[in-house]
Amino acid sequence: MASIAPISGNLTEKEAVHLLRRCTFGPTKEEILSITGLSVSAALDELLNKPELTPSLPIDPKTGQTFVNSKLSEINSEEGVLETAVLAQWLEGMRTRGLDLREKMVHFWHTHFTTQKGTVSEPAAIYWQIELFRKFALGNYKSLAKKISLDNAMIVYLDSNSNVIGSPQENYAREFLELYTIGKGPQISATDYTNYTETDIKEAAKVLSGLNIDRTFGNIDPETNIPRGVIKTSNKTLPQPLTLAANQHVIGPKEFKGSLGNGGTTIQSNFVSDGYNTVEGVYEELDQLVEMIFAKDETAKYICRRLYRYFVHYEITPEIENDIITPLTITLKSNSFEILPVLRQLLSSQHFFNKDNNDINDDNRGAIIKSPWELMIGTLRFFNVSFGDMTDPTRQVKVYGDSVLRLYETLGVEVYEPFDVAGYDAYHQFPEYNRNWITVGNLGYRYQL
Repeated sequence: MASIAPISGNLTEKEAVHLLRRCTFGPTKEEILSITGLSVSAALDELLNKPELTPSLPIDPKTGQTFVNSKLSEINSEEGVLETAVLAQWLEGMRTRGLDLREKMVHFWHTHFTTQKGTVSEPAAIYWQIELFRKFALGNYKSLAKKISLDNAMIVYLDSNSNVIGSPQENYAREFLELYTIGKGPQISATDYTNYTETDIKEAAKVLSGLNIDRTFGNIDPETNIPRGVIKTSNKTLPQPLTLAANQHVIGPKEFKGSLGNGGTTIQSNFVSDGYNTVEGVYEELDQLVEMIFAKDETAKYICRRLYRYFVHYEITPEIENDIITPLTITLKSNSFEILPVLRQLLSSQHFFNKDNNDINDDNRGAIIKSPWELMIGTLRFFNVSFGDMTDPTRQVKVYGDSVLRLYETLGVEVYEPFDVAGYDAYHQFPEYNRNWITVGNLGYRYQL
């Protein structure tokens, strides 16, 4: 029987290794020894209480200026260089942060709310998406689901900017339900699933209509202080205190009549004026949509399964579903979708440390093949590889652009370019999951590294 109960006593060195391998991108010997002998609660405090990384804005080597808070101009370096500057800063943070679960969770959210840099083609948008993941890395999953829907990179990646009155674009609505929140559930017809129907997708797309990327990155979310997309508006003046007419947002009620809406839920804004929805109304409808989806137990179960596969093991048996996923789901919902209590419960459990059975053929330790991130960064960290002065943005771009990012590709992944909209196969593709990291082609490069 799998047990979610916490382990007792203090961590052995092998248990410390296991915890740090899963919670960081690869520990050093000194870091392993620093938590050996601590209780699991104290060890997790070390991983969770480190102040949030607050990187300086990435710099364009050509101009010596940042480029993420204003539109790119002809004086900037080419897009590929700016893209490398963003990714180099992200990876350098992974390499240098040490005992910090937050940075591992930034990576987790990237694998969950996937975006391809090649499709977005806007380095500043990728930078701010990473910052959004960092802001919510150990925070509220439901709030992040709302914020990512207005994220500039996501708006471009899944064509939300093309979803307007008279020309519906359902890409984001479909993936938001299937991949980012509730998941499909068993199929019940050619187009419908247990958790939602094709009609639900169409209605959700209406809720999500009328968005656009803000390439000036000047529209700042007042709650996160991070740039977000904008609502397409007309210049029509509306009575105060309303702002502008959202002239490309589908007006009127959105009806969810299947299981997603419990047989009959209507989403409709109260902020309507002169036949138009307003900017306030678009935000209100998005909030109603997310609240409806997160009221379903399957939404909480879906993200708990993703966390389990990322941190523990890819196989979820009926026993694991009952003994591990169900109590994690209860914890998530009772804490209003705060992720931190779930992580503490899972990472301190007897099951995580394999203390709930004595079967030597059923061991969670050593059961996940290292991703290219863990293999690359873990190697650099364990052997204390020095890159010299990495405070120089030109050198940072050169080191990562000339060697590290290319090595990632030989190991089977292009950074921030998942294979498809579902993300990197190793995190979601049944039945192989993490075994997808090993191919005939890249196995030799792993040995070479």
